[in-house]
Amino acid sequence: MFELTETTGAEVSRGQITAALGAPDFWNLEQDAIKPFVKSKAQDLGWRCRTVDTYFTYHQRTADIVPPGYPRHIAILLRKAREPERERTWLAAWCRHFGYDGWDGWFRDRLRKLAAISR
Repeated sequence: MFELTETTGAEVSRGQITAALGAPDFWNLEQDAIKPFVKSKAQDLGWRCRTVDTYFTYHQRTADIVPPGYPRHIAILLRKAREPERERTWLAAWCRHFGYDGWDGWFRDRLRKLAAISR
C-alpha cells in the first residue's frame, strides 16, 4: 500500500484522499475486498446508479475515465428488467456524453440493436 505525506510529514489516509476527490466509498476497502464487495452488489440497480453518479462526479473533478463496466451493467440490468425504453434512454445519454465507441463499441452496438427492435 502507498502512503502519501504532506510537506509536514503528516500521513494522509486513503479515506481522506477518497473523500477529497469524491471517489466511490468502496475505494477505502482493502484491495482484496473490493472485488467481492462489488460482486455482492451485481444485481443492485440502485447501487450501480449511485456508483456511476459518484464516478461521474469524480470524472468531472479529475478528468479520469469512468470505468465502463458500471454503466454497461446498468444497461444489462435494465434489459433483464425488460425496460427497453429506459435502457435506450440510458445508453443514449451515456453515449452523448462519452461517445459511441466506448468499451469497444459495446454501447453503440447495443443502442443500434435497441433502435432496430423498436421499429
